[in-house]
Amino acid sequence: MTIVDVFETDRDGKLLSYCPTFDNRSVQRTNPASEKVSKMKQRITVATKSPAAVRVNRAASSAAMGFARLAGKVAGSVKDKVEVELHKRNMQKAISNTSIKQREDSAAFERAQQAAEISSLKFKNTDSLKSASLKSDLCYSDGSLSTSDR
Repeated sequence: MTIVDVFETDRDGKLLSYCPTFDNRSVQRTNPASEKVSKMKQRITVATKSPAAVRVNRAASSAAMGFARLAGKVAGSVKDKVEVELHKRNMQKAISNTSIKQREDSAAFERAQQAAEISSLKFKNTDSLKSASLKSDLCYSDGSLSTSDR
């Protein structure tokens, strides 16, 4: 609120009185709800400074600290369990990826082995045909070998 100077003078301008006053034209009535809140705040302030309230606050504070420590331990335990499970899953994925790779490698090895066997059979067949034709060149009509081979 602003302070207003009020001067009282007579007709000649002689000062009769001086009175500084508050300009209450902008003052509004206080909301009843805010008055109640203000009173409650005062009562709570008085109640919190009582010896019983100090003891209760101290006990509540120590309980809260205990709960905080317990929550920290639980959080650490949960974090460790999650890390272990993630490690297990990653290892299982790695093992399954490795076993898939091993299966692919063994299948490729088997295919290569079969191809080698087939090519060796083809080579043996052509080799036996060559040797047979060579023997027929070296043999007489009765089946005995020529003297150059004995």
